[in-house]
Amino acid sequence: MADDPAHPRHENAVSLWRAGEKLAHRRRTDDWQRDYDAAIAAAVVVLHRYHTLDALITAYFDDAVDDALEPLCRLPSGRMLNFTIVEDAAYWRRLQQLVGEHRERT
Repeated sequence: MADDPAHPRHENAVSLWRAGEKLAHRRRTDDWQRDYDAAIAAAVVVLHRYHTLDALITAYFDDAVDDALEPLCRLPSGRMLNFTIVEDAAYWRRLQQLVGEHRERT
């Protein structure tokens, strides 16, 4: 895999996603945390259309679902959530789902 040109791209994406997940859990008030949790969960549902790591990475770097995720960051209260945190944490959580699904099949 070291000779695979996609390898650095995979590492970069997974690193960004992991960082987004960590940022999603930084200290904030309960109401803000609930808002982030809800937006990330909704974003994961959008990502269910991708069933492989390669598909997730392609979607991420092609900004394939940005139009679907952006409204999740604009709350009716007028609050704006950080798009990058919501996006990256959602991709991380979807990746974890795919890993779990793979483990169940093997």
